[in-house]
Amino acid sequence: MAQLDHQDESYRCLDCGKTNVPLDFHSTYEVEDFKVSMEEPVESAPREFLRVPIVPLNTAPLFTMGPFELPIGKVARVVNIHWNGNGLEPLDFSVPFSDYWDAISGKRYNAHEMFLMDLSGIDDGKPNFGALKKLIKHRYEMWLDLGIRDVQDLFDSFAMDISWAVAGSLSCPSLEIFEEMYDLSDRCVPCAYVDREVRWERGREGPSEIGRLIRELDKIGYERVAVIDLARLGSREGFSTDMGATLEGTDIELVIGGGVRESDFDTMSEMGFIGALVDPFTPIIKSIVEGAGEAEPAETRMPSSSPSESRKDPLPTPDITCPMKVA
Repeated sequence: MAQLDHQDESYRCLDCGKTNVPLDFHSTYEVEDFKVSMEEPVESAPREFLRVPIVPLNTAPLFTMGPFELPIGKVARVVNIHWNGNGLEPLDFSVPFSDYWDAISGKRYNAHEMFLMDLSGIDDGKPNFGALKKLIKHRYEMWLDLGIRDVQDLFDSFAMDISWAVAGSLSCPSLEIFEEMYDLSDRCVPCAYVDREVRWERGREGPSEIGRLIRELDKIGYERVAVIDLARLGSREGFSTDMGATLEGTDIELVIGGGVRESDFDTMSEMGFIGALVDPFTPIIKSIVEGAGEAEPAETRMPSSSPSESRKDPLPTPDITCPMKVA
């Protein structure tokens, strides 16, 4: 264990000698399943356009609340957000996390991934680990931005068994932190938050021009980068084709967010982007969350993932249980 039997702050397996993040199994059955999954051959499949709803969590009020009489999923709130020029600000509209997740993971929307944003962690450096651990659903692919500011935050992210640790420019102090994280893990996604220029943590600096930042991340070795248009985030006004034209043709895999609606998917895919970070409450999502009627209106139907029909069964969970690179 780090600092106990290894002073270099690393975790080293006594069986194989590899340096890695420790895995937390709840039973011996999970250990055996993990071993089997590591031995099974991985079949390649055509890449599907990623459709990942952004889920902003306002966990700050939970710090001052007493013991919960309700499940944490009913207490934690998913909020809509907007960029006020200096930070991410929650708006009045909100729903319990459990209601939101039931809506987007149900048959009408059929989402199998989510982009969790802990607003307290991003803005104030105070992620609510207790709430996040209880909310993260291990059956699904979870992206988490808890406001990574140093390497320890990266370790804390993977301690919750997520799929992707998102390192956003709003909390990262400089480009150097991305170099450190790349050396440790290939399950970290840099996220450039852009308001005309890349916005970094207050008082810190990094490349301000989005094209330059992407080139620098490409040089480091990253294969996937997320970009969020802050001016459009939460607006449901649609994907910015101007930003798309700026980023089109980039060699690195890009997932774009900020105002994105379901009707933008085809355009974004045609422009060469591998996926979209969907606004928290698009008209379709809000309609489902509010339980608008038993019938599913055509204008609020989630676009199919194939020409024939949408996917009915959950996507197979990717092998993300060993995210850290071997030293």
